[in-house]
Amino acid sequence: MVSRRWRLPRSNPLWKMFSTTGNPDTVTPHALTRDEIKAIVADFRSGATNAMAAGFDGIEIHSSNGYLFHQFFSRQANLRDDEYGGSHENRARFFFEVLDAVGEAMPFDRVGFRLNPMMNRFHGVSVDEDTVPMWSTSSGAPTAMASPSCT
Repeated sequence: MVSRRWRLPRSNPLWKMFSTTGNPDTVTPHALTRDEIKAIVADFRSGATNAMAAGFDGIEIHSSNGYLFHQFFSRQANLRDDEYGGSHENRARFFFEVLDAVGEAMPFDRVGFRLNPMMNRFHGVSVDEDTVPMWSTSSGAPTAMASPSCT
């Protein structure tokens, strides 16, 4: 049994959310601060620790469908100009920091991650000419393995 770990994406301020109290407005997103990124990394570490304590065999980190890591990978959504934006390596940094933290809590052979670079138009993320090279960096796969028709 595997526990899936993910972080919700940024909100679209034009959307309404469903809740037990009705349909409240969403908030306008902001770029995460370094402290917020560190806290999220710690949350993933804690989640991995809790999953193992609860008897799960492993975890899967969900990194597609417009969720937070997918947005960091995307040059359309990630407009940062610090160590978490710009180059492929920088945009993948947050994801790899989480993988490292999770690896402190459980063996890496019990960690999976979901990547879906072709999931299009979710939360400001669309497929473009940078998609395959970026996801190749994120997955460690050589760019030559990706089909040119994917872009």
